[in-house]
Order: sequence, then C-alpha cells, then structure tokens
Amino acid sequence: LRNLRKDQNISNIMVMKKILLVIVIAMVGTLNALAQDVDSLQIDSTETSLDSLVVKLNTLQRNYDYLYCDLELNKAQLELKDLSNSISIASNSLLISYYQGKYDRDLYDSYSRLYESYLKNLDSSCDKVEVVKLAVVSKALTSNFTEQEIGVITKTIGLLDSSIANVESSLKHFKVVIDGYRSLRW
Repeated sequence: LRNLRKDQNISNIMVMKKILLVIVIAMVGTLNALAQDVDSLQIDSTETSLDSLVVKLNTLQRNYDYLYCDLELNKAQLELKDLSNSISIASNSLLISYYQGKYDRDLYDSYSRLYESYLKNLDSSCDKVEVVKLAVVSKALTSNFTEQEIGVITKTIGLLDSSIANVESSLKHFKVVIDGYRSLRW
C-alpha cells in the first residue's frame, strides 16, 4: 500500500513536471511565433510589437513562477502526508500485535528503530519545508502575483505547518503504542 502511494506520488510529480515542460515549450513556441510576427511588421510598428512581446513574456514568466511555487508546495505537502500515513500504518500494525498480547523483543526493537527513523525523516522534511517556504516567499516577492494567488500560496504554507503538526501527533501516538507494547514483556 505504501509503495502504491509512493508510485501515485511519483506519478503526480511526473505529471506536474510534464505540465511545466508543456508550459515552457508553449513559451518558446509563443516567443518564436511572436518573433516571426515582429519580422513581418513595418519598422514604425516595431516598438509597439516589442512592448507587446515584453508584456507577454512577463506574463508567461509570472505564470511559470506561480506554477513553480504551487508545485514545490504541493510536493512538500505530499511528502508530509506520506510520512504521516506511513507512521499511522506502522502504529496500527503494532497495535494488532499488542492486542494479540504476545511480546516479541525483535518486533519491539524493529519498531523502535522504525520510530527513530521516522523522527529523522521528520527533521529532514521540516528542513525541506523551510527551504521550500523560503524559495516560495522569494518568488512571491519578485513576481507580480495577484492577491488571489498570494492568498492560495499563504494558505498552502499554512497547510504545510498543520501537516507537520499532524506528523508530530502521529509520532507521539506511535511512541505511546511502542511503549504500550513494551509493557507486555512484564
């Protein structure tokens, strides 16, 4: 199930990359078409055409910047959701063993190591989220995003913070389950 989710996440990321590639290709195609239009115009309309091209290029750049920000924020969100789901699956799996009432030292050690691994993964994810936030805020400051786009970006950044809190909560629950399982040995 986790591999299926990872495959879906990878598939989603690949789709977003393809969309970005199509946008870049469209930008190049548009620039080529606009360049051909400029060549066919008379000299007196050249300045007007160049101004129009600059406006269109700026619009394409702004759209690209927004899509980049959206993609990076969504990738970080997906990573945190995947981590939270993995922790929940591990917790539930250990709970099943707990309810069976049989203590297995190797199983306990395995889940304890898994818990430590999840802690490290959360630290790494938090670092990545901070880098993404910084990059997005930087892009937002240098691009001409609309108020609505800035609102969406701000909301998504807030969702990242709550996703980190969800992962932390899942980890606390997992730790409680591990400690409860350990209590079976007595």
